[in-house]
Amino acid sequence: MPFVTVQILKFTDIVLYVALIFCYSTYSLNILESTVTMSKVVKSVLEEELQRLLILKDRYQEKMKEYPPGYLLKRKMRGRVYYYLSYREGAKIRQRYLGPLEPEKLKSYKDLIKRKKELQKQFSEVKKNIAYLERLLKK
Repeated sequence: MPFVTVQILKFTDIVLYVALIFCYSTYSLNILESTVTMSKVVKSVLEEELQRLLILKDRYQEKMKEYPPGYLLKRKMRGRVYYYLSYREGAKIRQRYLGPLEPEKLKSYKDLIKRKKELQKQFSEVKKNIAYLERLLKK
């Protein structure tokens, strides 16, 4: 299944959207009715956003499994350069020997690790947004 990048909306965008809905509903309805309607609309928009973020979180977790764990470690021994993949396994730090890498293979590993870091940043942002929405919705 190809991974689809979804633009993460900032909460300021969502709040602005909700405010626009509120302005429209206030204009067309009386204040009492619009307040009730507005709270329902706001809640439904926030719930939809929460569901979207939960799906996105799962996709990010699946996608991160495709990347190598940890980071590249470079060691020089007897004038030669050897590479290891260093990562955590529980409380222990493990290192997997990769050997002397050709420039193309080294670049490939570095690109994969760079993409995984970017994905981890996005994943972290999604988790923060989920926590924020859950607090707003008191779930």
